[in-house]
Amino acid sequence: MDSREEVINLCRTNLQYALTGDTKVLDAYAIENQIRTHQDEIDLLMEKEETTQGDPERYEKAIVGLYEKIGVLREQLRLAKEQAATNESIQSEIERFMKTIQEYSGDSFTEYDDTVVRRLVECIKVSPDRTIEIILKGGIHGKEKV
Repeated sequence: MDSREEVINLCRTNLQYALTGDTKVLDAYAIENQIRTHQDEIDLLMEKEETTQGDPERYEKAIVGLYEKIGVLREQLRLAKEQAATNESIQSEIERFMKTIQEYSGDSFTEYDDTVVRRLVECIKVSPDRTIEIILKGGIHGKEKV
């Protein structure tokens, strides 16, 4: 995976949401993405400021504004993460799951891996109404109509 860390963070966020149903966890992921976007904008504005022959103050004001937005977003992120981290049993289950995922190199997720499936899946139930239910270790489950 080219963006392994981002995928792992997304998995962690979705797992927290699946276990808690708390949308604040999804907010934390969205806030992190906004911060990254603002950082990219700042980098671009700094490059433009260095190469401009005109008024660099315009770029400086925009950069200061973006830093202020990032400060607000970081505080929102801190609050969202605090709220998401309140349940210890959920956090320990998430950490166990994340440890299992991180044991594998980036190449491990390009193809089906029976070892990973056996470590993460508790059971698979197939119903006569053409529904498959997958239950992961730790109690997470999902249903899909086939």
